[in-house]
Amino acid sequence: MGYIEEIDNALAAHALWKQRLKKAIEKGSSEFSVTQLKADYFCDFGKWLYGLPLEIRTTAYWIKTQKLHAEFHLEAARILDLALNQRKKDEGLRLLGQGEKYSTLSEQLRNTLAQWKQSLKSPAV
Repeated sequence: MGYIEEIDNALAAHALWKQRLKKAIEKGSSEFSVTQLKADYFCDFGKWLYGLPLEIRTTAYWIKTQKLHAEFHLEAARILDLALNQRKKDEGLRLLGQGEKYSTLSEQLRNTLAQWKQSLKSPAV
């Protein structure tokens, strides 16, 4: 599978995280532990991202993507911990809302992945 397809997969997978978190908060349980969720290399995209060749891992797009992806996982884990372990479901749901850190990171990650994808389609000048 090529880079563009993997980025498309990442965009689709990360779009589902908000729904997964909301469901976990409402249900009071999750298939993932907070520790697992904190690890940005645990998900399929993270495995792919860290498995890329060194020459890709030193590019600006990779560095920015990795940073945002790691921050996204930390924030998602914080929300899950708050809702499940600290029993603050309302707070967890609020933190998934527009304008909150989770939404901001999600948008930044989506935009960076879209830009990276576009750069792969465009011929180098």
